[in-house]
Amino acid sequence: MLKKLLRYDFASVMKVWGVGAIASVLLALVGAFAARILDAERELPVVVTVFAGFAMFFVILGFAAFSILTTVAVFNRFYKNFFTDEGYLTFTLPVKRAQLLNSKLISATSFLAMTVLVLFLDLVLFILAGFAPGWEEIAELFRDIFQWLAEHMDVYFVIYLVEGIALVLLSTVFSVLFLFVCITVACMIAKKAKVITAVAIYYVTNGIVSYAVQLLVIFGLPGLVDRILLLAESSNINPILSLTFFGLTLFVAIFCALLYLLQYWLLDRKLNLA
Repeated sequence: MLKKLLRYDFASVMKVWGVGAIASVLLALVGAFAARILDAERELPVVVTVFAGFAMFFVILGFAAFSILTTVAVFNRFYKNFFTDEGYLTFTLPVKRAQLLNSKLISATSFLAMTVLVLFLDLVLFILAGFAPGWEEIAELFRDIFQWLAEHMDVYFVIYLVEGIALVLLSTVFSVLFLFVCITVACMIAKKAKVITAVAIYYVTNGIVSYAVQLLVIFGLPGLVDRILLLAESSNINPILSLTFFGLTLFVAIFCALLYLLQYWLLDRKLNLA
């Protein structure tokens, strides 16, 4: 049943996200064309240069708009499917609420990750089409990359890579669950203006968390860094750094689990659809 839910969620968001992804690729080509105009060696009319400058500005805005579009699309799907009239049908389906939540979490995380990949491809396309590096320059770049990997590739490099990917993925899951909880709480306490209430809850809660993190950084992090450097002087720093990143990843994973349990509890016990 989870596969069917994922298919419906992906199909719903893909209608909007696909248009945004195609538009971002076209914008990358427009930006590349504008970059060629601005980087041209021969002197061009002022009108053409100004037009190219405005085009670059709107291309950057378009990339930002694509990211915002993805965020709005995935969380709008969560809101509409759970907390509008559609929610009455959703929660009468013979499906466990954990599966409903898992479907929304997987689809939201996937679309956010795909957005990052599309924007990275847009950047590559912009560089290749806009500045047209020669094959020799590209080959030299790849040679430098492979040479660097050959010099640094060891067990700890793989560990750092796995921990980095896991940390980014868990951070994305945390952000998704955090917004899910904000939307759910807003729909529980507000009869009107639920979206505005959800945004307000998010910014207030995020501000409190940011302030707490700043206090931690100011008062707790320097002592931790000093301990790590002290240990590094007497031994190899790689095991210490890998354990530090592992601890950070585990810390984020625990908070993800807590947010997931909270969100599930809100949907299963506290949600009133009457």
